[in-house]
Amino acid sequence: MRLITKKTNCEVKYKKISVKQLVQRPVIVMRNEGMLVTKKRFTNDGKLLDTGEKDSSDKKLTGFHWEHVREDDKIVDKKTVHYFNVTDEGEKEVSQFSRTKEIKIIKEVPAANVDNYLITSIYELFHVEDSEISTLYDEAERYFKEDLAGICLFSWGNGFIQYYGLLSPIMKDGKFVWILKLTETEVVYSHLMDVPTQKTPIEQPPTLELPMLMV
Repeated sequence: MRLITKKTNCEVKYKKISVKQLVQRPVIVMRNEGMLVTKKRFTNDGKLLDTGEKDSSDKKLTGFHWEHVREDDKIVDKKTVHYFNVTDEGEKEVSQFSRTKEIKIIKEVPAANVDNYLITSIYELFHVEDSEISTLYDEAERYFKEDLAGICLFSWGNGFIQYYGLLSPIMKDGKFVWILKLTETEVVYSHLMDVPTQKTPIEQPPTLELPMLMV
């Protein structure tokens, strides 16, 4: 494949970039009265769908629901299920993450470092009351001038998944909005090339070090 720019026309190879999980997801098991619990699907008339057999029509299934089923095949209420983190030291009971209600910046870093992370999803953050626009813009202006991005922790409250949030403002057509980018993975560069000896490397900000997520 050829790379053609204003001053370059040369042959290059290409390979899909790989990523590294920022934090290893915990191994979680569910228990009820000491017995293992799994989630299984049932039709609305009570037929078990998760039998372990391959169902070619699985993707077309509609009208089913999930139940928490104990290892003795008893269906139990979700509210009676306890969660345990499995480690080399055994099992330790833990609680699921709560849904994030406050986006609290725990660290500010150079905005360029955001490019080191694979973004899972992006959200706009904007005012609820008109009186808050000025406050939002004042902080956006500071972020613009200092070329910053903010780091927060974020969870939808759907189990044991937590994200890093990368917060920064953007300006377009004389207007602004805050952008929240969620990420779980860091980009891994496997084919970095040496800068020619007669050239001087361009200084880049150091790679962003994110705080460890805790279960």
